[in-house]
Amino acid sequence: EKDTQKEPVKDRKPENKKAAGKDTQKKPVKKGKDTKKQNKNDSKNKTENNDPFKINEPFYVMNSIKKEPYYDKYGIDLNEYIINGMLNKEINNSTNGKIEEWDLYTPPCPNLHPVHYSDDVLNPVCEDIGIPLYDISNNYEGLPSIIRLHNITDQMKKWGDWLNKNSDNNLPNYRNATIDELVNDDYHPYDYGYLNLEKNEDENYYSEVIKSPMDQVPDPRRRRVFSMILFNSEFELLDLYLSEYYEIIDYFIIYESNSTFSGYKKPLYLTKTLLETNRYEKFRDKIIPVTLPVLQVEKYDQRGPGFPREHLARREIIEKGLRAAHARHGDIFIHGDLDEMPKARLLSYLKKCGGWEHLQMGIGGGPKSMDDPLSKNYFKDKKIPITKDKFGQFNVDYNLKLSIPFTVFFFEYSFHMIQNQEIIDFFHPNLAIFDARRALGQLPTFTNDGKNLNDQTSNEIRIHARNIRKEVYNDVKIFNKRNKSFDSSNFDPYLVQVGFWKSGWHLSSFLPNIKQFLNKIASYSHYNYYNDLTDKEIRKEILDRIRNNYYIFGERKKPMPTLNVKIPVTDEEKYPNIYSYKLWSQIKKEYKKNGKSPTFDKLNDIVLHEIPKQVMENPICYSYMLDRNFGLTKKLWWEVIPKKNWNTVDFKKIDKATLDQISPKVNKKNEVIYDV
Repeated sequence: EKDTQKEPVKDRKPENKKAAGKDTQKKPVKKGKDTKKQNKNDSKNKTENNDPFKINEPFYVMNSIKKEPYYDKYGIDLNEYIINGMLNKEINNSTNGKIEEWDLYTPPCPNLHPVHYSDDVLNPVCEDIGIPLYDISNNYEGLPSIIRLHNITDQMKKWGDWLNKNSDNNLPNYRNATIDELVNDDYHPYDYGYLNLEKNEDENYYSEVIKSPMDQVPDPRRRRVFSMILFNSEFELLDLYLSEYYEIIDYFIIYESNSTFSGYKKPLYLTKTLLETNRYEKFRDKIIPVTLPVLQVEKYDQRGPGFPREHLARREIIEKGLRAAHARHGDIFIHGDLDEMPKARLLSYLKKCGGWEHLQMGIGGGPKSMDDPLSKNYFKDKKIPITKDKFGQFNVDYNLKLSIPFTVFFFEYSFHMIQNQEIIDFFHPNLAIFDARRALGQLPTFTNDGKNLNDQTSNEIRIHARNIRKEVYNDVKIFNKRNKSFDSSNFDPYLVQVGFWKSGWHLSSFLPNIKQFLNKIASYSHYNYYNDLTDKEIRKEILDRIRNNYYIFGERKKPMPTLNVKIPVTDEEKYPNIYSYKLWSQIKKEYKKNGKSPTFDKLNDIVLHEIPKQVMENPICYSYMLDRNFGLTKKLWWEVIPKKNWNTVDFKKIDKATLDQISPKVNKKNEVIYDV
């Protein structure tokens, strides 16, 4: 059933001229005794409408979502967090419009399916793996620091041995440890909170885990990984994301709202797709949609309300996502945007191997049974002297760092344009380990600063500006002041998190055609930059920025660097040996002997040109990511192939003329030929 109704026009200034439409005429003032009151309201509204971020929308048709339960094989209702009856704008503003009839709908890559990874990725030999880390406090000089991974069972044994030898609670001081001390070959004490050395191989294991109480710690060797992302309407990126990570991530928890962060009503595109089509049939058992209204904010700075709304949405999706996936102690979650993509094999290594957890969780530890009389709960026991920091969080020493960032290459429009080829200063998405003690209000057994719990300590952790998204700050001037350089006078190495070295891609504005760009402009938190332009002017501005290598938002200060895009051919190019402990040992020897390493230089170049496996295996589907002329001056595959053949087309069987028209061209070096 669909509950269609008309929404009234709101008295707001349009974001751009076209957005205002034809429905911006003034409503007649009623005559009679209410006229004086009406005039006062008009005066008040006139003052309020000075806000350049208030918008005016024409009439639109709304419908309500009717959900049905969708249970996975473990018994989780994946649709539980769809708000039943949630009003949202109709597709194309037309009653009973279908998602596939949407003006901006793009088809999935033919035969869209999960990328398959080799057994050495899905079930790695942990001791063979070395994870490179950025020591940001060293201003990126020299080689990255390398931490060797270990079998989790072996790590559990070492914890037991360490406890026996340290009955006097001689704790490691992770707080004041240098990066070298944190990653050296010594054992770094970490408590998984789980004692049974025999791995739980029960086929119904996860069905039991989701029913277990929060104070029960599951087997860390079978921990899960969740991804929590925001979605607007970027189906092409979602196709890529789901395909790239399906074999590794356990649940994709996806935020969707019936309004953009800029304030426009919108359809629930993903929710409608899941309910109406089989587009994501091969991924459906891992998708958890979470529909939420955009929270309103009363105060915002010159950048407008979009960023604060976005920040609140990120907090919501983490909180709701952990509930929806029935998270338990020790599960891993990453949070960020859909276009922030870490390397899939790195996620698998972190999921299956141990020895790195202390970088985020410090000494670790698990929850005590709530039936244990010694278990203290500061949520209920107000006598426990726990203070709060300025963010409203309890000053309890749970973790060493709030999260670990993936440092990823920042690409704009396509893999041709890159912010910086040498130094990465984009620190998203972020990874954290779920700590049930925090959810239960339990105090930890051990601290991360080498002190006893009875010692007088604040436990308050300051956070360096560089590890927080810009939208957290209310004043853009403060943010710019704090981020002038990497050697700021306020810089404290302890406060800055280590980051996973060159560990992924930021696919900023990787949109297939100009219509999608216009939709992005109207939807995103940065939208105020294009406030006073018509759609024609916006179109011209975007095309000019793409052709001249300028970022899509903000002032044109200087063009971004470009990169020759390569289609990987050899195994070394497809899967750079970036996580080989043996290779990093060789690089260190070369560097120590000669002050440089040819092996490192070669690895750097290969890593720079690495692309996601899904893109590599389907260059026609993602042609615009390799050659930005596609979708602008060249036609995309679905603009050439008739719509009736979208789902059945086999690119290997089409005629040569059509194939040449939709395929990126490469030279003898396997570099994509891109003529601006």
